[in-house]
Amino acid sequence: MKKACSFAVLLLLCCLTFTGYSKSLGNFKHYRQITDKEVLIETSSGAQILISAIDGQAIQVSASADNSFHLIQPDQISKHKHLEGSIYVEELDEMMQITTTAPKGIVISINKKPLSLTYVSKENGTILLNESIVTKNAKQDASLEYKACKNETLKLLTCKAIKNKWQNMEKGICYTPDIIKSFSSGNNVCLVSSKGYSIVIEPESEAQFDLSEPETIKISKLNSKQPLMQFMLVLGSQQPELLEKYAQILTGKSKLISLK
Repeated sequence: MKKACSFAVLLLLCCLTFTGYSKSLGNFKHYRQITDKEVLIETSSGAQILISAIDGQAIQVSASADNSFHLIQPDQISKHKHLEGSIYVEELDEMMQITTTAPKGIVISINKKPLSLTYVSKENGTILLNESIVTKNAKQDASLEYKACKNETLKLLTCKAIKNKWQNMEKGICYTPDIIKSFSSGNNVCLVSSKGYSIVIEPESEAQFDLSEPETIKISKLNSKQPLMQFMLVLGSQQPELLEKYAQILTGKSKLISLK
């Protein structure tokens, strides 16, 4: 009887664990590239990660749990004026690298097994997002998680009125969607790091910033639909007007704007 009770408790704990269990999108399987504007990574689980070149110092990263992304064909690329940058791929057995062509651009170093992406400044080699992974759980919540430096400081900004609306984010705290909404007042928000990068998150999402784990930054999108996760990584550009334009691209309503 005692053994039966112990087994039942263990089974219950396993059920509770796997109900909220988060898993990565799988190992690298292969990649596709048609133009110099996009690279599509496909994983062993059937998920996709789409890297788009917004300009020389900004890329858009979109993650899908299934085969829902399609690369833009060369004869259609002129219609997508928000894609002003260009990227190229270098591949080895266990690693690959996606690089923007601009001298002060971004390098994405990709570990294939398990799949993780590290974003680096091309100019000085500074690691921006270290060993980042996208995960999802049974509730279709999705998260971007990466390692932070001990001395890295973070600031939360609204893309509009960015000069007078910001707050420092303290490590050890989880900033819930209600806190983010209250702070942003309907405006798009971005996370700015002392390391010189900004992350512009998809607007209208249930965003959560979790800094409660040591040297870890976790950005979650709750109750997500496709795409699971979508954000802009901006290097060396924190001008209010530029960040707002990046945020507009994520709304899907201003795809044809020019960033110049």
